[in-house]
Amino acid sequence: MIRLAFGTSGTTGAPKDVVHTLDAMLCNADAFNGLAGLNSSTVMYHCLPWTHMSGFLNTILSPTVAGGRVAFGPTFSAKTAGYFWEGLADYDANTVWITPTIAAALLRMNRLERDVTRTFGARLHHVFCGTAPLPRKTREQWLDTFGIPLQESYGTSEHMLVSVQGKEDASRYHDVGTLLPGIKLEIGDSNELFVNGTATGDQGEMRDGRLTITGRIKDLIIRGGFNVAPVQIEEAVRKADGVADAAVVGWPDEFWGEKIVVFAEGGEVKAIQAYCRSVLPKSHWPDFIEIVDKLPRNEMGKVRKSDLVSRIAA
Repeated sequence: MIRLAFGTSGTTGAPKDVVHTLDAMLCNADAFNGLAGLNSSTVMYHCLPWTHMSGFLNTILSPTVAGGRVAFGPTFSAKTAGYFWEGLADYDANTVWITPTIAAALLRMNRLERDVTRTFGARLHHVFCGTAPLPRKTREQWLDTFGIPLQESYGTSEHMLVSVQGKEDASRYHDVGTLLPGIKLEIGDSNELFVNGTATGDQGEMRDGRLTITGRIKDLIIRGGFNVAPVQIEEAVRKADGVADAAVVGWPDEFWGEKIVVFAEGGEVKAIQAYCRSVLPKSHWPDFIEIVDKLPRNEMGKVRKSDLVSRIAA
C-alpha cells in the first residue's frame, strides 16, 4: 500500500505531517473531477508548492485521473508572478488552481485595459481557488477584471477535498460549493464541521445544499460574552479605503476576556475604525488597529496568525 505524507500550513500552530494512502487520494480526486468537470481535455497549469496537499492532489492527481494533462510552470512568487499569464499561454493551459493571495496579487499587478484582461480569462475553462478563505472583494474584482469566476473550494490536509463550486454558482454565490460524492458532513457545537466523523476545526453552515465557511474554532474571539468570528471583521476591514488585506486575532484581557486586534495592509486607523463602526455590531468593533506593510504568510499564502499573536506579545 502506497502512503504519501504532506505538511500542513501551520497558520495557527506548529506545522505537522499528514499521511494518506494513494488509493484514498485517487478516490477523492475522481469524486472532485465528477463534480468540477475535469476531463480528458483539461490542461492544468501547475504553480503551487509541491510539498502541500494542493500542489499534488488538486493540481497533479486530479487532472491526471481525469485523463488530462499537467503543465508545470514555476511556483508562484513575487519573482515569477510576471510570467503567470505568459506561462498559461505557452502551455495552452485551460485550467489553473490558485490561492486567494495569488488572485489578489494578480489583480494588484494588472495594468491592462479590461478588454485585454478578458482575453486572458476567455482562454480558461476553470479557475479554482482554495487553501484559504476567499475575500468577497477579491472574488468580485476577479470576475469583473478577467470575466471568469473563481470557483471556490474547501478541503483540509487531513480530509482532502470536501466541496467545490460549479462554474455557474461561482458567479452568483459566496460559498465553497456543494459536497463531493461520498463526503458525510455533520455540524456540531459552535457550528464546527465534522467530515466523515472527524473534526475539521472549521465552522460553517449548509444553505440550500451549499457549504459556507464562517470561521475557525481556534480563531474564535470571546469578547464580553459574545462569540466573535474574525472573518466577519476581516471582510469589513478589507472594504475600508486603502486596505489591501486584513487579519484579526484575539488578545487576553482581564475585563473583556479577549480584545479584538486588527492588522491591516494599508489604510488609516481612524478610517478603518469609523468604517467598522458603521457596518459591524458594537460587539465586533476593533479594540486595536495596526497598519502593516505586509501580513506574515506561509508559502501557500495563508496568513500566519500565530506570528501576529507573537508580535502582540513582543
